Amino acid sequence: SDEARRVTQCAFDALYLAIEAVRPDCQVAVIGETIVSFVSKNYGFGVVDKYVGHGIGNCFHQRPNIPHVPNRQAYADRLHPGMCFTIEPMINIGTANSVCDRKDGWTVRTADNQLSAQFEHTILMTENGPEILTQTERGPKPGHQF
Repeated sequence: SDEARRVTQCAFDALYLAIEAVRPDCQVAVIGETIVSFVSKNYGFGVVDKYVGHGIGNCFHQRPNIPHVPNRQAYADRLHPGMCFTIEPMINIGTANSVCDRKDGWTVRTADNQLSAQFEHTILMTENGPEILTQTERGPKPGHQF
């Protein structure tokens, strides 16, 4: 549907805009600021704040947390060269609220049963800026239209 395409395009574009916004030693909050500003200005959708991106290292999910809505800790944390992390904004057509399925403890649905979309990339912060580690030759790239 057109509505599904809009939320999908919004999540996709928000991901790439956030990647473009980060620089070596920048505050993590730049990611959430970029996503929230873009989504609210262009779509009016909800940006889920309950789930975050994360650092990747010795453990798969590790610090820093990468919130897609800026918070106090995101203004304190910085993205230094050599850090590896994910950016994975979840965008909901309606409310930003979500619920986790009690049966499997994993499946997440929007609280208002509206559509949602999410994209994710793993990023390496280099001395020259972000490098996408999970981009494939055949996969969609910035500017792709759904």
